[in-house]
Amino acid sequence: APVIGTYIPSCENRLLMMGLTTSASIREVFGKLVYVSRKFGASTLFSTLPYWSFFVSTFVIVTHKPDLFERNHGMFVNLCSAIFFDMTAQIMFDHITSQTYSGFRWIILPLMYLAYACKFNTMEDSQLYTFMVAYCSSLTTFLLLKSAIIINEIGSCLKIWCFDITTPYDDEGSVSPVVNGSKK
Repeated sequence: APVIGTYIPSCENRLLMMGLTTSASIREVFGKLVYVSRKFGASTLFSTLPYWSFFVSTFVIVTHKPDLFERNHGMFVNLCSAIFFDMTAQIMFDHITSQTYSGFRWIILPLMYLAYACKFNTMEDSQLYTFMVAYCSSLTTFLLLKSAIIINEIGSCLKIWCFDITTPYDDEGSVSPVVNGSKK
């Protein structure tokens, strides 16, 4: 017999996990906001605007169209993961290359439109599903292409192959065949 079910009647595992994840995320976000604003000043909070729009958009979608989320929870989680991956990877890439981080993300605009459509019922459920499939698949394709280009450029700068540092790397980027330790 479930122990939690005796204290919380109608508590399902997915709802419990969603509640714990949401509360941990909220705690983490507010903790970081307080830390950043105290250390670097309140003006730095403007750079967190994309994260707030991401957070609010996902919250609006889940609360106003819970059936869309429940029917397509895997795709929705993948979509949110892809957006968060792009945001995080861009911060790291800008830091490594000593570039100024631009918090604005074009890829979050369709999520904001999806939240708008869910809040004001401007689309039917089938249209929302089609929009979500198109958004998720195009975003995944974009991120795969972006990651491949970045990995290729880093490998070219370091003159190494991805996942293989023993194979010689020519300046043209082509591999020279090595047989018994000598180039042909």
